[in-house]
Amino acid sequence: MAPEPMPPGPDWPEPLRPPLAVPRAGGDTSRMPLPEIMPELYGRTVQWRPLKGKRRSWGLVVGGRDLATVSMPKLFGNLAIAETPAGRWTFKRVGVFRQVVTVRRPDDEENLATMARRWGKESLLECRGRRFTWRRESFWGRRWSWVASDGSLLVGFKTRMGFRYSATVEVSREARRYEDTPLLLVLGWYLIVLQAQEAAAAAAAG
Repeated sequence: MAPEPMPPGPDWPEPLRPPLAVPRAGGDTSRMPLPEIMPELYGRTVQWRPLKGKRRSWGLVVGGRDLATVSMPKLFGNLAIAETPAGRWTFKRVGVFRQVVTVRRPDDEENLATMARRWGKESLLECRGRRFTWRRESFWGRRWSWVASDGSLLVGFKTRMGFRYSATVEVSREARRYEDTPLLLVLGWYLIVLQAQEAAAAAAAG
């Protein structure tokens, strides 16, 4: 059953950042107002769940369809490919003792964003001059959230890490003001899966 939308809120201010260029068929781009990019998300509860028939692949289910996907093509690697209507990115963890997660465009060597992973409760994402905090909200790591630099809660994840990873995701109406929200949705899920797989590998090795 598709999640029910939350009651409508007040009128929203104009986006704080310029709108994204959204790829269209034939290679053209169109400048769209931010709320029109993935408008189904804001002020709703949506779900990450495994994609049927695909290993190490998950879809963000909104209104009965997969609005975004995250896939890890290599069985033992941590490289992931994320696809959304707002853009495509690759994620990769690099380093051993000082781990950093990089965000890039496919086939591009330049980092769009980086996040130094911390083993405590919070890590900081540096994204094109903006900062977002990745925060653990529960002792066992079942709840995570993205928080803006002004303290606004943008996206919250409640995970279920059984045999098949899944999560319920709450996207705040405040998130509508940030062009990076689509990226935060897919990157957050990648970080959750990455940590779960690392924990499983450590348990198996021990």
